[in-house]
Amino acid sequence: MKHTLSVKPGRWRGAFTLVELLVVIAIIGILVALLLPAVQAAREAARRTQCKNNLKQLGLALLNYHDNWNYFPPSSVWDVANGGPGVIDQGQAHTRISQNWAVLILPFVEQQSLYNSFDLKRYMTDPVNAVPRGTELSVMKCPTDGYNQQPLMGTHCPKTAALGDGWARGNYGANGAVGYMSYDMHPEYACAGWAIYPRGPGGKRNWDRPELRGVMGANASVGIPQIKDGTTHTILLAEIRSGVTDFDVRGTWALGGGGPSSIWACGWVGDARGPNTQWPIADDIWACAEIQAASGGEAALAMKGMGCYGGHGNNRQAAPRSAHPGGIQICFCDGSVDWLGDYVDTNTVYDSARRRYNFSVWDKLLLSNDGQTISGTALSEP
Repeated sequence: MKHTLSVKPGRWRGAFTLVELLVVIAIIGILVALLLPAVQAAREAARRTQCKNNLKQLGLALLNYHDNWNYFPPSSVWDVANGGPGVIDQGQAHTRISQNWAVLILPFVEQQSLYNSFDLKRYMTDPVNAVPRGTELSVMKCPTDGYNQQPLMGTHCPKTAALGDGWARGNYGANGAVGYMSYDMHPEYACAGWAIYPRGPGGKRNWDRPELRGVMGANASVGIPQIKDGTTHTILLAEIRSGVTDFDVRGTWALGGGGPSSIWACGWVGDARGPNTQWPIADDIWACAEIQAASGGEAALAMKGMGCYGGHGNNRQAAPRSAHPGGIQICFCDGSVDWLGDYVDTNTVYDSARRRYNFSVWDKLLLSNDGQTISGTALSEP
């Protein structure tokens, strides 16, 4: 007897049709597209929180250093006596870089053994300091900055070859001064083309002038009593970005100078005004022309938000930057950390009638003794 397979009506389930499959894929794609920005935003929020915690730790370490010495550390220490006049201005001090603020506070971030491993009687560029200066420190690195994973390799460019290789990266810079970083802390000079920027009265050098002084200068710094504007309204540290090429010195924690570990001339003096400046020739750093060439040219480097001036070979000017969208995080001299948007006012105006500067909010934050107050809503987002 032959048996046949019978199927009851309404019980048979066929496979997906091509149209149904495409609809399902489209729905999944839409859901992923909707969820991805939220996931990315959550990840960035976590990274920004970690970056904020890093700044808090570094701010506390700097305050502990201050408690021990009654002043903040200098942003960098240079052996200018052996270099001759103008050595930092001329960019010839590659091998005369001694300690900087980040090295000096190592004992206060639970890195006493690392601090002891440096030979501070020799320059940072000396091979004996190669291992400690190449030590990766999470407290020095913002997790949002993807460039901080590549060490600084000085020998990959003739202009930075004397630095050597293997420097670990960092993303936090000391507030040096509104003026340029230069020889003998801050020499008396008149900025060419700036009629409203005269030589200081009584032969005052830049660091002595309240319209230029920051907090942690070159071979100089201030204590809290000298911060006349108040510790809650004066920047101590700001975010900086790591170099976009492996010989770009910007964002190198153990290397002194404007760009590697401090910010300079990023206010009313210079052309690198404000956080995350898009000015294509903002930073005056070593090997800028070579960095531009390796990045596809001046315009291409500016598109990355890391513009620099190819005509100078010194680390005398550097702006604060971050990889966070829309602004930077800053640590004030009281140890508090806040967010500062790119929208911050940077328009300082010279009042010729009153013979004084009406400083922008940004310049007031940088200056430690400008004598002008900041409103309580100055940092509020619009």
